[in-house]
Amino acid sequence: MDRAAETGSEVVVEALTDEHTVVTAQPSGLLKAEISLFPERVLRDGEWLDVDLTLIATDEGLAPRVGVADVVFSPGGTGPAARLREESAELALSWPGRLPVPVLEGDTATYEGVLPEVDLVLNQLDDTFRAIVPGGGVVGTRGQEFIRVIVTGDGRVINAFPVNVR
Repeated sequence: MDRAAETGSEVVVEALTDEHTVVTAQPSGLLKAEISLFPERVLRDGEWLDVDLTLIATDEGLAPRVGVADVVFSPGGTGPAARLREESAELALSWPGRLPVPVLEGDTATYEGVLPEVDLVLNQLDDTFRAIVPGGGVVGTRGQEFIRVIVTGDGRVINAFPVNVR
């Protein structure tokens, strides 16, 4: 508070700042809080960094430049299409078969032609990810072709569900 009054400029109150909130001391002696519904910053090595979900290549795969969650997408090939880790737990989404190298656009990885006329689209979200199979959907019509997508966590199958591909 003293520094804000001395400099005539607002000063961030680090002890009251987190992923969702920035509190600043005003020169007038008041505190101002800016609060966001979604995380806007991440504390890394003692420094607040603005969230940037743009996907970049890392040693583990494709990850956000500055993400809230520990999410990694496949760079192509075999293995999980996406992994979400929190502390000692891991959730993985597996695609049946080999994934092509994805086309990246911002927070989105598109694996084109995973099946004839079918793409797999993965989006990085603030604290998780989303998988979309455009043109796919829930199986419910006789005669439709489908694949089985498997979600695993901590080494066991959590869910396996069919997705329409025609």
